[in-house]
Amino acid sequence: MKKFIFFIVLMISFNDFNFARGIVASITHAGYHSSQGDFVDVFIEVLGSSMSYISLDSNYIEGRLGVVILIKGEEGVEALDSLILTSPRSKKVLDFKHAFRYPLDNGHYIFDVELFDIYKPNNKLKAEFEVDLKYELSNINLSDILLLASFEPSHKISKYVKSGVYLEPLPFNICEADMRTLSYYVEVYGTDESIPDAFVLKIQIFKDSIDGKLVSEQYKRANSGEVVPMLLISPIEDLTAGLYCLRIQVLDRNKRIYNGKAIFFRKFEHLTQKDSADNHWKTLEWVNSLSLSDLRYSLKAISPIAEELNQAMNKAILKNDISEMRRLLVKYWLKSYPRSSEEHYHKFMNVAKYVDERFKSGFGYGFETDRGRVFLKYGKPSQVITETAEPEAYPYEIWVYNRTPDGQTRVKFLFYNPSLAADQMILLHSTAIGETYNDKWERILYGKATSDPQPSNYLDEKHVQDGFLRRAREYFEDN
Repeated sequence: MKKFIFFIVLMISFNDFNFARGIVASITHAGYHSSQGDFVDVFIEVLGSSMSYISLDSNYIEGRLGVVILIKGEEGVEALDSLILTSPRSKKVLDFKHAFRYPLDNGHYIFDVELFDIYKPNNKLKAEFEVDLKYELSNINLSDILLLASFEPSHKISKYVKSGVYLEPLPFNICEADMRTLSYYVEVYGTDESIPDAFVLKIQIFKDSIDGKLVSEQYKRANSGEVVPMLLISPIEDLTAGLYCLRIQVLDRNKRIYNGKAIFFRKFEHLTQKDSADNHWKTLEWVNSLSLSDLRYSLKAISPIAEELNQAMNKAILKNDISEMRRLLVKYWLKSYPRSSEEHYHKFMNVAKYVDERFKSGFGYGFETDRGRVFLKYGKPSQVITETAEPEAYPYEIWVYNRTPDGQTRVKFLFYNPSLAADQMILLHSTAIGETYNDKWERILYGKATSDPQPSNYLDEKHVQDGFLRRAREYFEDN
């Protein structure tokens, strides 16, 4: 009997590639005026799968996010806020969010936001943004524009509720390809003093910048008031992919402009023509330069870590739809790493190519095998036990993870080779949440044994008789 315990070592640094993809979070903000004073709302929405978790009782899991917000004004530090957010207690990974509100005087402020994973402190995200609060009571003013993913009537007391409407901020200010309209919220102040009866909002969308090509214009009439909340909707179905600027201006009946605000957003779009594709990918040359075979390979490689896109990716690959393949590849990497999508794509593909070669079986790519999929999804195992010489067992491997990227501890995977063909290991049993669970794995693994008596109730029998050459249970329970 031979027993081999080894650690898989790569020629690249795994510290440079986090299989949990690092913390992915949208941080949006908006400043407002009220009779009680001016304030800024900060909205943080965290992609649950980018966090680490610990196991609680009854298979529930929990993640914790540290948040530090430093606000610097014209005279120094105005506020320092720090707290820990706890994810929803659930049996599966969920996204979670939180809203902060900071009362501030008129002025210019810089917000430094740092997010870090409590259970994996090196997993961080930093962001900085500037806010101008300049609400002069003698003039017409506007709040910042808040782009929305959705909205609905609500009478609850919440930082997400304004003027009787629950407002869900649009993550990253990015519009998906199938969004037909863009909704947004803004407040107009002081029109009752300067524009009697009614005023008009002039709403324009420009391509690339506020000085770019005008692609949309509409007008909205509203009754004047001290505070006029406006929930607005603009059509964006005909917008091509790219960066846009939304500008709102307050006008009177004579088209005199009193004040205005602007915000940028990005539109994704399904591509069907090469010319439009070349234009869309001009800022993402690394995607535009990928061949059809490169795209197919890349999408198959990210399948274990982008399970929510698998159906769409398989459809695009089947049709050889190169534009859709590019869109899906960008959607995943830009969402995961908005500031360094190309860098992390190449790091991941280096790992994927190693996994492809290491676990190649003759049927598809190495990362399409059970071991390859698990490696890409959970990373390098802490320990691997390989057994090929137990005469009554099929060849098998046990992979042990001290901690997985989603926070599970002491997770184990059992692969076995019932066909006895080279490198044809398949997953038989795992203790990981959401993976294959088989409480009769021992009887299946030792299916070659002929000396064991048949159990009286095979359906309920889980174990085999102990034996000197039967070590799987010992390995599985002791490691």
